[in-house]
Amino acid sequence: MNNIDDKGYNDCTGCSACAIVCPQKAINIFYNNEGFISPFIDNAKCTSCGLCKEVCYKFLNPTKIIQKSDYENKRVIAVLNNYFEEMHTVSSAGIATQLAKHFFKEMYDICGVVYNPEKDICEHIIAKDETDIEDFKGSKYLQSYNYEAFKKLTQSPKDTLVFGTPCQIYGLKKIAQIKHIENKLVFIDLFCLGVPSFKLWKQYKDFLFRNFRIEGIRKVNFRDKSQGWHKFSIKITDKNGNTYQQNLFNDMFFSFYLKRVCSNKACYNCLFRYDFVYSDIRLGDFWGEKYKIYDDGVGLVVLLTDKGGKAWDKIKSSFRFEECEAKDIFNSQKINKIKLPDKYHEIIGSLANNEPLEEINSKYGINVISYKKENNL
Repeated sequence: MNNIDDKGYNDCTGCSACAIVCPQKAINIFYNNEGFISPFIDNAKCTSCGLCKEVCYKFLNPTKIIQKSDYENKRVIAVLNNYFEEMHTVSSAGIATQLAKHFFKEMYDICGVVYNPEKDICEHIIAKDETDIEDFKGSKYLQSYNYEAFKKLTQSPKDTLVFGTPCQIYGLKKIAQIKHIENKLVFIDLFCLGVPSFKLWKQYKDFLFRNFRIEGIRKVNFRDKSQGWHKFSIKITDKNGNTYQQNLFNDMFFSFYLKRVCSNKACYNCLFRYDFVYSDIRLGDFWGEKYKIYDDGVGLVVLLTDKGGKAWDKIKSSFRFEECEAKDIFNSQKINKIKLPDKYHEIIGSLANNEPLEEINSKYGINVISYKKENNL
């Protein structure tokens, strides 16, 4: 069959583009046994048209693309929000929020990620009102289910501002090119650490219940800044109003996630960290020495296209900012390849077998892996 079950060059990212573009609806999207979003093909429906391969990251051959840095000769901006109150409700400087609010008023569809407590997943939605845009605030350190929202926006007559991981944006842009709707979309992606197995989140919830009696999570802030931007915390509120909060150095979820011991396999050799960027704007945090004295959050904005530059021009008056150099990106973000952990498959297997996080942590010495040495944090 001529479909994504052919080997390809790279690992699957779970971006859902194959299922969205399939004219026969032969591809379904599920969480696999390892806790990652994956496509499953009904070969009885597949007609071998090959459209799924045209949008799939697995078939992006890096050897046939001119090697270069897509950050060269691009505008790089460091951003500080002018509004102190807003700074405490966003991950860094609130650029994404200002973009979403502005374009929502201009009657664009806004597609972003929320944590859905009923489904207990992160998912993309298209904002119905400004309340949804408020829910977009903050980083979501889980793989987001994007199939339904991306399918809907590719069929919508409206212009759309869409946020996603680099792999999600790549797949969506390939679809937009096939459908000739690329000019209707403003693509915004992120400097991405990778996505962890959803099994980590499942076992983490069990850990919170056993040790802190947190039950029935209703709200999650993965980047609470009450202890500062550099020492951000995860803050969780449950159905009984109980709150758990711990900073990145002391929390079990962060210990697994930030040390990259259970990310999707495609994340370790991701081609989108450096050489290939398919968005109009890339956003992130401006870590490193340059702005280390600022602890309310400094945003990093890379304007990659004229479309992205025009979008930034519409909101820049909301911020204090300064132009930087492309080299500052490399001092701020870890964008090179990440080594696959020696015990990767064993850790993923332990999570899939529902072993308690404390036992996995102890068995593989995750707590003794250094953040600074191994992860450049």
